[in-house]
Amino acid sequence: MAMNDHSSVPPLPSFAIGALFFLQSGDFLLQYRTTDNDHSRTPLMKAGAKFVTVKDVQAAFGGSDVDSGWITPGVVRCGYCAKGDWFVLRPASRFLPLQVNFGGKEGVKKIKIPIPATVMVGLGMQYYLWAMARSGTPDSRLYRRRSRTSR
Repeated sequence: MAMNDHSSVPPLPSFAIGALFFLQSGDFLLQYRTTDNDHSRTPLMKAGAKFVTVKDVQAAFGGSDVDSGWITPGVVRCGYCAKGDWFVLRPASRFLPLQVNFGGKEGVKKIKIPIPATVMVGLGMQYYLWAMARSGTPDSRLYRRRSRTSR
């Protein structure tokens, strides 16, 4: 990223709460002013500056999301939008080996549990998980656990 010296950037005018500078280096510098109500009964004005990425500027001004397109197996898509980073994970169906203690004469046995093909979607700090009938295609049917209230 850019040099950490942004001392030559002019101060914010009193009527502004923020400004975005397009630097000669090709980087972006966001200068901002905010109130800090957490530590005082009287709001304190706080000023700061930080470098931001092209993705941040695009999300803030473009109103459009960023999509990576299809990538390696497992994580099939990822991107960035105003709500944060997002991804789609689609691991293949498989068998998970487990050791189970049945007690008594049977003791510990190794078993294999079938794990269905799944799709996991994450957006910001929210994650969703669905099972699929078969591993597959972008138009595959997804299944979710029925909620207790709908039974």
